[in-house]
Amino acid sequence: MTKNSNKFMNGGFIPLLFVGASILAGSNVFFVTSAKAQSSIPCDQILPSCKTGNQTNDITQDQIGNVAASIIINGETVTIDVPNNNGGTSPVDITATDISSTSSAAGNVISATAANNTNLDYKSLQNLSGNVSASNSVTTTGHVPGMVYMVTSASGNSSQAETNSGDMSYVATQNVAASSQISANATADTAPDMGSLLINTQASANTAAINKNYGLVSLEANQTNYGTVNANTNEVNCCNVDTMNTNSIATGNTTSSVSVNSTSYNYILQNNYGDITSNTRQTVTNDNSDTAVTAQTAGNSAFNYNQFGYTEMNSAQYSGGNISSNARLDSAYFDGTVVVGSASQGNSTVMSSIGTSGALYANQETGAGSVISANTIFNTYTEYGVGYGTASASGNALAGFICAGCSTDSVSMNGSIYQDNNAAEVATIGMSASGNGRLHSYGVAAGNSATIITQNGQSY
Repeated sequence: MTKNSNKFMNGGFIPLLFVGASILAGSNVFFVTSAKAQSSIPCDQILPSCKTGNQTNDITQDQIGNVAASIIINGETVTIDVPNNNGGTSPVDITATDISSTSSAAGNVISATAANNTNLDYKSLQNLSGNVSASNSVTTTGHVPGMVYMVTSASGNSSQAETNSGDMSYVATQNVAASSQISANATADTAPDMGSLLINTQASANTAAINKNYGLVSLEANQTNYGTVNANTNEVNCCNVDTMNTNSIATGNTTSSVSVNSTSYNYILQNNYGDITSNTRQTVTNDNSDTAVTAQTAGNSAFNYNQFGYTEMNSAQYSGGNISSNARLDSAYFDGTVVVGSASQGNSTVMSSIGTSGALYANQETGAGSVISANTIFNTYTEYGVGYGTASASGNALAGFICAGCSTDSVSMNGSIYQDNNAAEVATIGMSASGNGRLHSYGVAAGNSATIITQNGQSY
């Protein structure tokens, strides 16, 4: 068990032949135009409507049944007869120039938008006890000269809000039961001579996000996840692909607050008890060039960015489940640059304030008996390529950044940080290669990490 406590205060082209989309949400979709967070100012003193845990909800969503979305695309070669210069016909093979496939499933969804110069005061409750799954499969038998693009996403509870030139008070309470399994699965088997490949697979239990321009904004998020979350990508191809990028992301609880010219207050309470896993595997049976194979996982993640306005962030995070990311590339041969990386975090808090002062209060804890692991495997042969294998596993991670920016005034940051890591962190890299190329490996396992950066100001 490791603990870290710190306190700091202020100082001075061609049409698509194959396009697929499968989007499915639960019956609760709505669109409209146990830790304690510490704050310098109580929430209900900032905005009268702020009564987290005791509010009357404008919308309550309960998703009990299962939600599933699936799409399958077979990119086959078609032979047609076309006129030739001899007055007859000649056979010509036709294939897709590009392939785009999107599969998305969600249990509960809320999206709130206020008209310009209109205030938004909104409170919501979302509960999920069913399963949510999205699957996406693409197979090609003929060469695709353009791009093969795949997006697969599964979300338990999702809530977002946006305003412009009006004040915002947004309260989001989200719960996922232990009976829930949230999974996103993408598979691809592609023929040689493809232009580029991009696969993005994401699975999340709870997500709350706001976007704000001008005015006062308050985000209160209370997120609890007991379910399991899995994001899986498996891709197989032969050879002669210009660029390939495959990525899997799995998260328990996530918040994002982005604002400009606003006064921003954020109150984040996140508890994750479920196992969160991401797996990305790519197999190249002959040769490949520039390639990235990555897997990312987090139990809790809180992000706040504000430009030209006072920013205060209050976050309390507990991660008690196993957090695992696994990235693997088996390539018969490669040149160019190849990156294979995995990253796992129990708790992550990031605050960035540009142009004015701010405050950051954070409490992060990981549970005893949980394992946070990042595993990377890279097997290959190369004569001229450069390969990188990375793995990062951390219990609690925090970053705070503040700078004067375009402001002529000095900036300051105050607040306090408490980190308590009881989990085991494991980062593993396995690389097997032959030839005359260059391979590099970077692995790190950390219990607690906190970074505070100020420019044109001071922090203590």
